[in-house]
Amino acid sequence: MKKILIASHGRLAEGMLSTLNIIAGDTTNITTASGYVEGHDIKKEVDLFIDSLSKTDETIIFTDLYGGSVNQYITEKAATCHYPINIISGFNAPLVLSIALLPDPISKSDIESQILQARDGMKLVEIQNPLIEEHDEELDFFETHDKENEHD
Repeated sequence: MKKILIASHGRLAEGMLSTLNIIAGDTTNITTASGYVEGHDIKKEVDLFIDSLSKTDETIIFTDLYGGSVNQYITEKAATCHYPINIISGFNAPLVLSIALLPDPISKSDIESQILQARDGMKLVEIQNPLIEEHDEELDFFETHDKENEHD
């Protein structure tokens, strides 16, 4: 069975799960762990998740920041686990969604391919707004006018 943990500083993991619930529906195989949030003990949440694993589970853990304290703790904990765990750091919604929806089994190359696609999906959206362009023209007028007056 595929088991997923989303772990983050703050409530990012919970927000990601909320998004996944809306888009994907059934997320019973996804757990969250929130660090540095009142009422949450991330170490205990991670320990419970890892302790619940079995040798038949396909385990993927998402962490928010590579090298951050959450990622460091999970990496240390995973190193002592008797089962393989894939840790993906620096997640976004398309990545978590695509991994969650992949059929089992998931290979390392499947994960790497999904990471590349998720990276490629990040785009700067440039808005063509005539109001901004008019404003820029007005600024150009004032800048030109001010430069002409400097010579007086």
